[in-house]
Amino acid sequence: MVRKRDSIKNKVKEVFSPSPTQEPVEHAVDDSLEDDLFAQLDAKEAEQTSNTPSKTPSQTHSMREVEAEAEAEQKKSRKARREEKRLLEEESIRQAAFAEANLPENEKLAKEATEEEKIIIDICNKHARKMHEISPDGHCLYAAIADQVTCDSLLEYSPQFQATYQDMRSTAANYLREHADDFMPFLTTANLTPADGADSDGHEAEGTPMDIAQFNKYCEIVENTGEWGGHIELLAISRAINKPIHVVQRSHHNVILIGGREGEFEHNPEGVDGIWLSFHTRMYGLGEHYNSLRRKEDTTS
Repeated sequence: MVRKRDSIKNKVKEVFSPSPTQEPVEHAVDDSLEDDLFAQLDAKEAEQTSNTPSKTPSQTHSMREVEAEAEAEQKKSRKARREEKRLLEEESIRQAAFAEANLPENEKLAKEATEEEKIIIDICNKHARKMHEISPDGHCLYAAIADQVTCDSLLEYSPQFQATYQDMRSTAANYLREHADDFMPFLTTANLTPADGADSDGHEAEGTPMDIAQFNKYCEIVENTGEWGGHIELLAISRAINKPIHVVQRSHHNVILIGGREGEFEHNPEGVDGIWLSFHTRMYGLGEHYNSLRRKEDTTS
């Protein structure tokens, strides 16, 4: 600032001071005029300096607080939007469930049948399978397995020497008899009627553990009647023919693997061979039903 003022002062002197070759100016500027001029310059510079905003430590701290509050508000806003979206999604699910629950029963069953068919067809396409329909009667589980055994020429069967549902019933019953200790703990008298040897003291609903006589009666039912088969029979047949059985269905786990090594299907579904069945609860009016899922290239009639 001092240098700038000295420079200006010198220029003023040059203007108002006579050169050596000039005559003295009649009304020369005296020192008091110079002092007034520089006083005015100093005052103007001081005013400009005072008008320039400067940030004190407290002001800087306040600005940081404002920025932090703005960031917190932004985060809060994002959280509020996420929460709102979640609530809307939950409400949408509730409304859909309510609407479905209040559909007329026939419409609801038709909708579930369509969903079931789509799920099974999609899985068939993924694994190069096609559905072969089995007669919907009490033998459908065994007949579907017999069709798979025939098409894949397993055991001694082939398209020229076809397996029947009775063959598979006998296979299941014989394996159960030979491995009674493995299966008896999972069967109770609830699987029998009083006429077949179930207890008659009020425990029919939940049943009591079977004794060996009751278990043998159960095996006779599996082999010689039209009683529907279930998980026990699927497991017995899987072990008897040494092939895993895949059951494709509509429920949460769309493919259940029975037999085979644990986790084999989950880790390598494309590399697992075996029996493929579809399990239906809606597509057929009689209720639960099994179909055979043949290989797409299969030409068995």
